[in-house]
Amino acid sequence: MLLSSDLRKHLRKRRLLLSASNRLNFNALINQHLITSKLLIRCSSIASYLATDVEVNLLPLIKTCSIRKIHHLLPVIRKDHSLTFQRYNWNSQLTPNKYGIFEPTSSDTLQTKFISAIITPLVGFDTLGNRLGMGGGYYDRSLAFTKNSHCRLRPLIIGAAYQLQEADSIPSNHWDVPLDAVVTEKGIIHFSKRAKYLL
Repeated sequence: MLLSSDLRKHLRKRRLLLSASNRLNFNALINQHLITSKLLIRCSSIASYLATDVEVNLLPLIKTCSIRKIHHLLPVIRKDHSLTFQRYNWNSQLTPNKYGIFEPTSSDTLQTKFISAIITPLVGFDTLGNRLGMGGGYYDRSLAFTKNSHCRLRPLIIGAAYQLQEADSIPSNHWDVPLDAVVTEKGIIHFSKRAKYLL
């Protein structure tokens, strides 16, 4: 088994080699899978992200949420290296953070535990729902509360990825928060019973 750092490099390289035309086609399919699933019907609030060039682009989903007046949120990086989620409507004002990723300027936040579903970017995933991120730990810190056995309110955690980002096995640490599902161009893979109900 590769170490997380080596596996991350391998999967990032694989993703970079994806052609522009395939990337566009796969992005369209991934958005279609999400929009036509039960997600927009059964979830009152959905958080996603604004993609970098290599990540799955979710702009069609974000626009659909705005059109259907579904409470949509985007992550904002906090000083403690965790995330807060702020409301975003299509064409709302954005400002770049220290990584050049655009964030909403709104102060209208929703506590993470009250968000119905959070769609996260990732570098890799496996068949057990383990997620490999960029290594910053932002999502793991922000979702750490979900690992508490007494937690009753928690978002559905969905990874957005290309199928080529699937790994045979991803090393898991005690602080890692697993996915409930992942959506790729081939469809939605469920890892939890809750995901099967909500998606």
